[in-house]
Amino acid sequence: MASRNRGRDKLNLRKYTALLPEHEELAKIAEGLKLDQHHILLAVTGQTVVEGHLEKLLRRKLAKKDEETWVSLVHEPGPLASFNKKVMLADALGVIDEATKGGLLHIGKIRNSIVHSKKPLDFTHDLIRDEFRKIPLPKNHRLKAYKDIQARSNRVVLAMSDAAARLEFIKDAAE
Repeated sequence: MASRNRGRDKLNLRKYTALLPEHEELAKIAEGLKLDQHHILLAVTGQTVVEGHLEKLLRRKLAKKDEETWVSLVHEPGPLASFNKKVMLADALGVIDEATKGGLLHIGKIRNSIVHSKKPLDFTHDLIRDEFRKIPLPKNHRLKAYKDIQARSNRVVLAMSDAAARLEFIKDAAE
């Protein structure tokens, strides 16, 4: 039977996961972050939104912008297969500043710790709270509510939303 692709590459799961989300898709994911979600879901989803914004910034800096090149960069064993490597490249290219770099690295560390911990670990754990305190937040959000243990997820959403907003601002400023 003849291929129905008519010369186009067939979209498979690997290629699909490397596609950059549209701004509206990222906004929809971010809006879906609920403060009462399971901590692993919140960590993964929040970091994914931030990573999507970071990938858009990086991709704009590439000379080759085709899907095949992008997929080879962001999937193993590609040089941008991890969030940390994307952050480092964005810093090296001058796309992000030191404060944003630090915040992004802390978000990645928190996400990885929560997802891969063998022992129960969530946003109420002292080690996670200490890590979040290292993320620079906008001064107008340093309210008592964000220091309160009951508002732990507020801080998660705020930190990840702030990182995404910073990356979106950098993208807009470059245009």
